[in-house]
Amino acid sequence: MKARAEQEIQLDTTLYYNIAAVGISGSGKSSLINAILGYKDKDRKAAKVGEVETTSRPTAYVHPNLESMMIWDMPGVGTQRSPRETYFEKNFLCAFDLLVIVLGNRLMQDDIDIASKAKEHRIPVLFVRSKSDQAIASKEARYQGTREFTWAKAAGEFTLELLSIKKRRERQYS
Repeated sequence: MKARAEQEIQLDTTLYYNIAAVGISGSGKSSLINAILGYKDKDRKAAKVGEVETTSRPTAYVHPNLESMMIWDMPGVGTQRSPRETYFEKNFLCAFDLLVIVLGNRLMQDDIDIASKAKEHRIPVLFVRSKSDQAIASKEARYQGTREFTWAKAAGEFTLELLSIKKRRERQYS
């Protein structure tokens, strides 16, 4: 599969540590990449950002200070162009060194499916919650606590959600 990835999307597994930013369409993958690279959304070298499906094929960006790190902006999962059933294989995700699953408002089934397939292929996964400032502001209004309390509560809720998914999966396969 790595050979096909090298051929189809020019994934260089020899010179670069390849990181794929994946997740549902509109979750903030391109914005996260721009933030990591230090680009404003309007910069010439920045990943294209938009409210509609913007990334149609895997696109690589070299970090300006870490030349051996390549960050890939991947199409959003769960669209007509990138259905969940073929997303992992079609985008050669098994050839990447790390998958960063960018979450929007909540953990979705598509995110879980990507993480499960990554685990099968022994690819490390990092979950990143985008737009967390908006989510925290909303939670602060509901919980009426300090910012630190709200952050801790949000992190705890996410951890519990991941653990419950893990337990459901274990029951499903045992």
